[in-house]
Amino acid sequence: MKKILIPLFSLFIFFSALAQNTNDSTLVVAAGQDAELAYNKALELFSQNKYDKAIELFTKAIKLKPDFAKAYFNRGSVRMYKKDY
Repeated sequence: MKKILIPLFSLFIFFSALAQNTNDSTLVVAAGQDAELAYNKALELFSQNKYDKAIELFTKAIKLKPDFAKAYFNRGSVRMYKKDY
């Protein structure tokens, strides 16, 4: 039972986090926000089923901002979605 509940719970959290993302075409980004731009683009690519590119951009966001917890979480969630353990 645990083997089923843990992945289902993880997917629920992942998709809940994605649902909170809003697509605003008038995005204004302050200087030094490259990590956030990469993160937002990765979320967009995930929604387009471009998983490998999304992982690349989550990784870029992490390199630019090593304490970016949401990028780590979403990169791991995409890998789990791809069954890339």
